[in-house]
Order: sequence, then C-alpha cells, then structure tokens
Amino acid sequence: MKKPRRVLIGLRSEDHAVELADLACRTAARNATVFLVHVIELPDTTPLDAEVPDLEQTAHDILRIAARIIRRCGLKVEPVILRAHRADEALLDELKNRKIE
Repeated sequence: MKKPRRVLIGLRSEDHAVELADLACRTAARNATVFLVHVIELPDTTPLDAEVPDLEQTAHDILRIAARIIRRCGLKVEPVILRAHRADEALLDELKNRKIE
C-alpha cells in the first residue's frame, strides 16, 4: 500500500493528540505534510467570530503537542484552527478544500 503524502488529523483533546500524531508518523510517507486540525465547536446561537480566549488557548496547546511529535518524525506540519457549529462538517470541508483523499 502506498503511504499518503498528505494527511489530515482532527484533534479534539490533548489526550488524543499524542496517539494520533504517533499514528500519523507511522502512516504517512517520508516528507509528507500532516495537517493538524482542531475545530472550536460553538453552539448554533453563538456567532463564529465570538471571542473565546479559553477555547483558543486550548486549541493552540493541543496543536503544539501534536506538532512537536510530527516534527520529530521528520514530517512537515500545518496546524489549523477552525471555528464551526458542527465539527464533523468543518473537518469534511477541510478535507475537500485541501484535496486530501
């Protein structure tokens, strides 16, 4: 099986960041790019541009942990923070926009 050159990983919490980053290292091709995505999921009644500093800090912390592992494996990393009312739809849109199969 051919290893992917572009991998997208959705990260929800710090607990899973280490495990999923390790999985990306074992799965991706050498010199692949790993897109680490955390979705700040907001209630439907909350505007997507609302200030949520605690959630933003958490997102940065989660991405930092995973990015450190990905870089140690020699892979390229692109951390992404999205805001959405539905995380699943946001992740699917990100896959389509980045043309990751």
